[in-house]
Amino acid sequence: MSDTVGAPAVSGPAAAATWALMAERSNTARGAALVLPSAVRHAFDTMMFRLVWGQSVHAMGVVLEHADTDAVARAALDGLKTATRLSAHYNVEGVADSAVLTLAKFSGALNPNMPKPRAAFGRDPNARAAVETLFLIVTRYGDCVRSSWSNVLELVLRLDKLDLLPPALTALLDSDVWGVTVLAAAAADDDQAGTDAVAGNREPARTAAMTAANGGNVAAGVKLHKAAAGPAAGAVGRPLKSARQRRAAGAGAR
Repeated sequence: MSDTVGAPAVSGPAAAATWALMAERSNTARGAALVLPSAVRHAFDTMMFRLVWGQSVHAMGVVLEHADTDAVARAALDGLKTATRLSAHYNVEGVADSAVLTLAKFSGALNPNMPKPRAAFGRDPNARAAVETLFLIVTRYGDCVRSSWSNVLELVLRLDKLDLLPPALTALLDSDVWGVTVLAAAAADDDQAGTDAVAGNREPARTAAMTAANGGNVAAGVKLHKAAAGPAAGAVGRPLKSARQRRAAGAGAR
């Protein structure tokens, strides 16, 4: 608040008289204004906003509902956007949800059960402006939205059912979180399943071949081991010559 008293912003005899009366009353002890230093001038802004935002949002919703001109409707919508911006600045919860719920009431013309909902929505400029402002608030101040996300999703589903969503958003809804379309993902899954089936048919023959090769290697290894180890104990074979037989064989040879 300025220390100096200037001329009234609104011209006219009534405005001048009102301003003069206010200036006269401010000179008395009862009407003295509280002027804060510049360092703490905004110390009570958050407290004041917490006190007035509820009635202000409700009043702007009523003005928007009964607005008969585009200027009045636009002023109410600007007020809702300003209230949401202030709530984000002062970290006041509940304002964004209240604004979203107020604007969601004007989407009643998008009910698919109503006759010609697209035509009814197109003929209502206040409803179109309210829906546009709702998505603007959600886009800019989505971190402040808490309990009204269900209303936002319901509105998106209504628009999708009536084919009123933009093509970019429709393509986004038809894709997963990585941006790959659902149809392309399904085709890739089918191709992978076919590849796995072919690999599964080839797997038994490959396993049999590997088993046969390993079996041959094992048999060859067993033969080599037996040849190196010699005859086993107790095995049936040619009897060994005794010492007398060896001496007789040596005498005969001489």
